[in-house]
Order: sequence, then C-alpha cells, then structure tokens
Amino acid sequence: MRPQDAAVRAAALLLGIALLLSLAIQLALDREWYHAHLEKHGSHSRFASREEADAAADAVLDYLAGERESLPPPFTPEEQSHLWDVRLLLARASLARGVLAVIALLILSAAMFSGSPASTLFSALTWTGIASLALCGALALGGLTFSTFFTLFHLVFFPQGNWQFSPESVLIRLFPQGFFFDVFLALLARMALLGALMLSPQLLQRFKKS
Repeated sequence: MRPQDAAVRAAALLLGIALLLSLAIQLALDREWYHAHLEKHGSHSRFASREEADAAADAVLDYLAGERESLPPPFTPEEQSHLWDVRLLLARASLARGVLAVIALLILSAAMFSGSPASTLFSALTWTGIASLALCGALALGGLTFSTFFTLFHLVFFPQGNWQFSPESVLIRLFPQGFFFDVFLALLARMALLGALMLSPQLLQRFKKS
C-alpha cells in the first residue's frame, strides 16, 4: 500500500470516529427527540403530571448543555452528581471530536499535496463512508445484548459507580433502559445513513462503468 493511501485511510478512520462522536453529542442534547421518546416509553405516566415530566427532562437537558448549574428538586444530589459526570463526558467527547477532525484534515492536506487533490478527496470520502459503516457494525455487534453493553459502557465511562438508581428516582422514571436502547438504535441508523451517503458517489461511479 502506498503511503498516501495509508494516510487517507487513517484520516478516514479518524473522521469516522469524529462523526460518531458528533452524532452521539447531537442525540444527547436533542430536546425534540427526548420529548418524543418520553411519550413512547410512558415516562409522563410515572409523574404527577405531564408538565412535571417535561420540566424534569428540560432541566436535565439544560444542565447537560451547561445552561444551568444545578438541578431543582426532586432531583437528588446523587442524580446531579451522575449528570455532572455525563456533562463532563460530553465536553470531553466534543474536544476529542475536534482534535480528531483537525488531525484528519492535516493528514488529508499532506496527502493532497503529494497526489491529485480531487482523487484524494474522493478516496477520503469513500473510506470515511467505509469506516463509518464499520464502526456502526462493530457497535451493532456489541449491542446485540444491550443490557450487557449498557452496563459495560457505564463501568468504563463512569467507574466511580454513581450511575445506578432506584426505580423511584427521577432519572429512572424519566429514562428507562428502553429509552437508551432507542438512543442506541437512532445513533446506529444515523451513522449508517451518513456512511451510505458518503459511499454513494463511489457506487454510482462503479455502476456507470459497468
């Protein structure tokens, strides 16, 4: 493999990871998506009123987005502590996304100077699509037993152990595990769609040649 090809594929993998992080952050803060899935999972029925459930969900989203510095009652200090860790994780994911994207663009810029810019960009688009679909496939395999995947995710990213709550807690009443399974499926679907879109120029070119 030529060094230029290896560089393009490395950059594509970094861009694929950056894309995955970007989609995950977007979903984590998507207010409209949250409210639609609160309805789907019957979260409103576990509160005194629909307005109370919606207000609690909005407080969580505002807190995660850094738009408020504390959570109102009936959130407990333990719940706020966990959501603070989630907020930090999102900030780190955002930083990692930016760093990976910059590194990938620097690699691609160097590759373009040593070859045809157009073919380099076309190759990068194709390999980013492949990387995105490969990451999507790896996540899908890991999520075949979602309960195990969900537990492992929390053990890795929240090793302090403050992520388990009683069924009566505000967070569990708002967001049962089925809610997070839907988040997982939505992330896979969006990742797969973008990967397929990035591969479509290559597929169209091959179709025309045949």
